[in-house]
Amino acid sequence: YNSVLPLYGLKVDTVQKAVTTPDGAPLELSPKEYAILEYLLLHRGQPVSTETLIEHILGEDGLFSNVVKVHISLLRKKLSPYCGGNVIGNIRGAGYIIEVEK
Repeated sequence: YNSVLPLYGLKVDTVQKAVTTPDGAPLELSPKEYAILEYLLLHRGQPVSTETLIEHILGEDGLFSNVVKVHISLLRKKLSPYCGGNVIGNIRGAGYIIEVEK
């Protein structure tokens, strides 16, 4: 499997745990934001539940349900200039999903 995952011109490097923009500049993400993005990308096209994100990424920090929403909201803001809108979708009752590039 490739260690660099593409996302609308962004490069998500799963070895370096870093995201670079199309012009090569780093996109500043917190460790938890990065982990959520990587997890969603590795499950691209599949909804990932809030509970799954809490279990795999946030652990004890995720015991408050709005913690996931806050991280997703921050990620959306940081990604939107590069991904043209809301790249992280929300499927009611199923979870969050990375929209597949058209």
